[in-house]
Amino acid sequence: MLQHIGLSIIEPAEIQNFYESVLHFRQLKQFTLDSEDVLHSIFSIDRQTEVFMLEQQDLKLELFIDPKGERGRYPHLCLAYDNPEEVSDHAHQLGYRRWIKKGPNRITHFIWDKSGNMFEIKRKEISS
Repeated sequence: MLQHIGLSIIEPAEIQNFYESVLHFRQLKQFTLDSEDVLHSIFSIDRQTEVFMLEQQDLKLELFIDPKGERGRYPHLCLAYDNPEEVSDHAHQLGYRRWIKKGPNRITHFIWDKSGNMFEIKRKEISS
């Protein structure tokens, strides 16, 4: 069910110095979030953000580079469900904030609890 954990780091050097050297994670990919609509709707910012995906055993970390050190901006849990729409719709019906990102190949739901904790809700990937 737990797909990944999103965290903020200030300096990219920490990826190698801490996450790889100390915790033994390995880098899977790097990408830039640059869609202002997505960044503003999900994270309440309007600037490009570098993101690194790392993995150790079955745990993935999504590390957001935040040179300004705005703590609490990117942390989230990503959970995978057979029917993410049902989870998202139920949260919305109960009055919880939600935002839906429609991509070319998938739809991702973001929901927030009343304390502001963010959950990224995705469809479970089918194993072959």
